[in-house]
Amino acid sequence: MHVLRNYFRFLLTLYTICVIISLENELSCTRLGEHVFINIEVERLRRYMSRADLARALCVNVDTLGDWIHKRRAIPAEGLRALSRLFEGCSLDYLLKERS
Repeated sequence: MHVLRNYFRFLLTLYTICVIISLENELSCTRLGEHVFINIEVERLRRYMSRADLARALCVNVDTLGDWIHKRRAIPAEGLRALSRLFEGCSLDYLLKERS
């Protein structure tokens, strides 16, 4: 049982590394100088969600979600509450940390 638990931890760690690499590749395609709330993207990928899935869960369209993530529009209070509920266990401070 202990070996199996360690194996699953290893798989989870390996998956997390793959998610971060995938995210870095995705973010490297964005325009230079563009601010991104990277942790929203990380949490989305950890939950196997596409941007369309996340937009649907937040009751907004994909373009609005993109505007929020890339800081072209402020996230309204209701959107922040929805993010907090959706990514339970993640603080808004963490989710709204900007990519430098």
